Amino acid sequence: MAESPALEAARSHCSKLSSDELRSLLASYAEGGGTIALQAWFGNEAPVPWGSAGPPPSPSRPAIPTATGCVTMDSMVTGCPWCRRPVSFIGGSDIIAPVAGGADTRCAYVTLLYGPKCHTYFFGALVLGWGLSHHGGAGIARVLMHTSDVPSSYILALGAAGWHCHQVEYLSSVANALFHNPWKSRFIDVFTKLRLLQLESFEKVLFLDLDMLVRPPIDGCNGLESLFDLPTPAAMKRGSPVPKHGVAVPYTSIWSHPTRREADKLPPHQQASGINAGTMLFRPDAKVFKQMEAEVRDWHFPEHYSTYMPEQEYLSRFFGTFEQWTHVHCRYNYEIDKRERIPHDWTEAHEAILGENAADSKMVGAVVLHYSGTGIKPWDLLLQKKGDIGSLRVSTVADIAPLFARLTAEGSDDRMEGYADTPRLWAAMLEWLAEFGEAACCLAAGGHDVISLVRDAVQAEAGSA
Repeated sequence: MAESPALEAARSHCSKLSSDELRSLLASYAEGGGTIALQAWFGNEAPVPWGSAGPPPSPSRPAIPTATGCVTMDSMVTGCPWCRRPVSFIGGSDIIAPVAGGADTRCAYVTLLYGPKCHTYFFGALVLGWGLSHHGGAGIARVLMHTSDVPSSYILALGAAGWHCHQVEYLSSVANALFHNPWKSRFIDVFTKLRLLQLESFEKVLFLDLDMLVRPPIDGCNGLESLFDLPTPAAMKRGSPVPKHGVAVPYTSIWSHPTRREADKLPPHQQASGINAGTMLFRPDAKVFKQMEAEVRDWHFPEHYSTYMPEQEYLSRFFGTFEQWTHVHCRYNYEIDKRERIPHDWTEAHEAILGENAADSKMVGAVVLHYSGTGIKPWDLLLQKKGDIGSLRVSTVADIAPLFARLTAEGSDDRMEGYADTPRLWAAMLEWLAEFGEAACCLAAGGHDVISLVRDAVQAEAGSA
């Protein structure tokens, strides 16, 4: 139904009111008997899957709105149609102003390394840190959060590589309700990354996954450090439609998707889209962390449901509800195998980054390559058997350059089994290996042979088993 001219004019006038004026207007509305009801939103984008309940067709019982700070009476409370928990309507609350970036803003790149068997991700931390030191901008701290069970030799080497190593505790005892098959999930400790919100000595922190490679921007594009100028929170919204870089993401876009809900038969009370947690910008806030910690450890908290990507879906909903996500262009979080592994999240923005000639393409335009798929972890090039750290092809750092030369000459062979876009993916894998070789040689000159460190750690691990 089209808006009447009167409603359109009223909406225009309300947008110009101050917070105090909105509070006064809301009070007048309530005094005149005005009420507000909640209606479950679904978007009518797909049929409801068999065995799932559809969105409740009736709105909630109407409630009287109130202003912030007023005493809440029974008539001001109603129930959420989805979860049936009590809610009230407030108006005139001030929006938190985003923290502006710039030279005076204390910022940091942050990542997380955890677990005694983090050997290959130790390699990833070296490459990520190497890229940030060369292409991440000047004067920005690099913080590597780690748990106490990471081998101490790794921490020493990472400190020598320029990381400020900051020990954190696991965020454990997370509710099973957030995981598909929690007993086998490789993400069981992934909520530990939320501890970046405790880093209140920084005004903004940019979290990056360890399976990433940072590159210099091409002409006409901004480097990775430009993300600190965005409003927080910020991350790449998955799938279509694609917002413009730096634009606010509507909460409806977190829940809707043009194809995925129907294809994956997702029920209407579960989100069909969301953010990707590989690159995320936050404003640290210990109070927010405390709230999230309590929620994710509450096994019966009403917002929880099981997913294969528990922390990024939880973060999508949390900040989409209490704040608003800002979209980050996929060039800063370019999942190299997404077109084949997760085609419903492949967009025109991803396609534009690919070169026309598959054999020569280096995915020009991508500032951060993300090796998120288990089939394209670049450190597997260092192993005889994929995923087996005990099968290292190299004995010392000196062996990396000959290995790179041999793999370049041999080509991908059968190493990219299951993928069709082999030339691009293979080029990206070799690019990571070349960066790893440079970083490892630099550390070796300072007395840290990272290959020997990993061999020793793996042998010590086997001896204590």
